[in-house]
Amino acid sequence: MTGPQAQQRFVKQVTAGGATTPQPACWAGTYAVQMHRTPPNTGAASAWQPRRLAAFHPARPPEPLLRDWMRPSRDALFRWTMAMASSADGRRAVAAMAVSIQRLRGTDEFGVWLYAAALQAALHQPGGMPEASLTGLPPELRALLRLVAQRSLRREEAMALLAQRMGFVRSRLVQTRLASQHGAVPLDMSAAQRAACSISFTDDSGIE
Repeated sequence: MTGPQAQQRFVKQVTAGGATTPQPACWAGTYAVQMHRTPPNTGAASAWQPRRLAAFHPARPPEPLLRDWMRPSRDALFRWTMAMASSADGRRAVAAMAVSIQRLRGTDEFGVWLYAAALQAALHQPGGMPEASLTGLPPELRALLRLVAQRSLRREEAMALLAQRMGFVRSRLVQTRLASQHGAVPLDMSAAQRAACSISFTDDSGIE
């Protein structure tokens, strides 16, 4: 009996559970390798699955959209919009419109209208916005209002950011600020540039 035939006979005897005759030690190693590579025979009902390592770092939840992220800041943004009105009649008109929108269309439509009203108020600041008036707003909103007031970011582009996630919004604001200072910036930012965006908004000193 040749060597491969003897090895196959040895493997069949072991898997069948029958008695075996002493075999060379090298055959046992060959059998162990074959059994390690062969999935266990658990029947057709349960499919064999390879082992997977445990995930010690859970996946991060997706970042919120801008319209959802700015909900806690609606009161501060409304006060800022009221303060930017040029007259008492303008403030009364803004307040009346806010009450009507919130009563007839709900809180979601009110958030969109308030964001649009704030952008419009930023556009009508010919001498620039006083920095003290932006106190209480998150750094992202302060940067956005500054860019709109400086005409570096169009109102339509700022409105389109409402449906974007905050990671993209931060990247877009940094790109716009850099483009206004140093010329055009490519839209496909590197990983290091995206990381710098989050660092810039943790400290207000990074936003001009």
